[in-house]
Amino acid sequence: YAQVEEKLILLKIDPQKLHSETKYESAVPEAAAGSEHLKTSTMFPHVYGPIDQIAIEGIGILAKENNGYRWPIEFVPLSEYLH
Repeated sequence: YAQVEEKLILLKIDPQKLHSETKYESAVPEAAAGSEHLKTSTMFPHVYGPIDQIAIEGIGILAKENNGYRWPIEFVPLSEYLH
């Protein structure tokens, strides 16, 4: 996502509330994308299908920096983000 100019959002999802399949897969880092997330895990969930709104526990903004993206400090409820 290094070429994306718009802000990126991160969804905090409860996989137990999803109807779609969730697979845990290895990260595939790209140059200039940042690697801070790899300090805590090498496997990440990927949702294959629609994401049920009830499963979204929070929204965070990924801030773009020179060396990639900075993890959100806080997550806000979906209803708050939409207003």
